[in-house]
Amino acid sequence: QAWEPAGRAKFWNSAWLMIMTGTTVGYGDFFPHTYPGRMVCGIFAVCGIVIVGLVTASISSAFQWDWQEQSVLLHVQQQVAKRSLKQAASQLIGTFIVRRRRKGSKRAGVIVPQ
Repeated sequence: QAWEPAGRAKFWNSAWLMIMTGTTVGYGDFFPHTYPGRMVCGIFAVCGIVIVGLVTASISSAFQWDWQEQSVLLHVQQQVAKRSLKQAASQLIGTFIVRRRRKGSKRAGVIVPQ
């Protein structure tokens, strides 16, 4: 014969079983032996999965940006890209001018200090 706990122990064992089933941990130290008990645990497991999914979705939606924040971010990124493009263009033009001066001065026989 299987060991049967006393009245209070049955309640706490059942509570432990529901917590482990609902949080989808399922240690396996307690499990239902009857079909109605298995059905209750199955329903509770599905409810636990749904609750965990809803909590996760609500937390992740709090971290998402709305369309106004996204448009501001896009605008800032475009401004940064324009600024870096202007800096690169001015550096390229400056390099071109310096090289052209050097090339022109070498033809004329003039030495340009560097």
